[in-house]
Amino acid sequence: MNLESPEAARVYDAPSGPAIRQALEPDAAIQGTSRAAVEPFTLIPLPRRVLRPLAHLLLLLVSVGIIVGVYRYGTRSDLLDFTIYYGAGEQVRNGLSPYIGYGPYLLPYQYVLWIAWLFAPLSLLPIHTAWRLYMGITLVLMAVCFFLLKRLHRVDLPASLLALFYALSLIMCLLLFRVGQVGAIQLLAVVLIIVALDARRPVLAGLLVPLVI
Repeated sequence: MNLESPEAARVYDAPSGPAIRQALEPDAAIQGTSRAAVEPFTLIPLPRRVLRPLAHLLLLLVSVGIIVGVYRYGTRSDLLDFTIYYGAGEQVRNGLSPYIGYGPYLLPYQYVLWIAWLFAPLSLLPIHTAWRLYMGITLVLMAVCFFLLKRLHRVDLPASLLALFYALSLIMCLLLFRVGQVGAIQLLAVVLIIVALDARRPVLAGLLVPLVI
C-alpha cells in the first residue's frame, strides 16, 4: 500500500490507525541505533599532508631495520677474509712481510700491500672489536658511494626512498658482510674514479686506479 495515497489516509484515521501506522512505518529509534552502529566503521579519508609523512616514516623504519639486520648478520658471521687482512695489518705494523702469515684453512695473504696498510690500525684492537668496527666502516663507505652516485646523476628522490634503495643494495652484498671482504673500499675507489673522470681530472682518476687492483 502506498502510505501517501488517500486510501492510506482513511486507514490511518480509523480507530486502529495508530497501530497500523506503527506496524508499517520503520521505527525511528531503530533507525538511529543502526546508523550509530555503522558510523564508527565509516572510513574517514586522510588528507595527503598526513599520509605522505606517514609513508616516508614507514620507509625510513623499514630501511633502518634492513641496515641493522645486515650489520647484525655481518658481526655474527665468519671472519674468513677479515682474519687474513687483520693478520696482514698486524704483520706490517710489526715491520714484517704480510705474505708470511696465513688465515683460516691456511689461506695466504695474496693482495697488494696497501690493503695490509689500511688494516694496520684495526690490528691494534681485539679482532672481534675490529670486526664490528670494520662492519660499521663498510656501511659508511657504501653510503658514501651511494650519495656520490646520486649526486653525479642528479637523482631527485625523497630521502626515504633513497634510504630504502641503499638498504636494499646491502642485501645484494651479504657475502661482503659475511666474510669481511674489501669490496666496499674498492667500490669507493671506482666511484671516485668515475667522479674524477666526470670532472675531467684524468690524472686523479689514474692515481686511484691502483686502489681497485
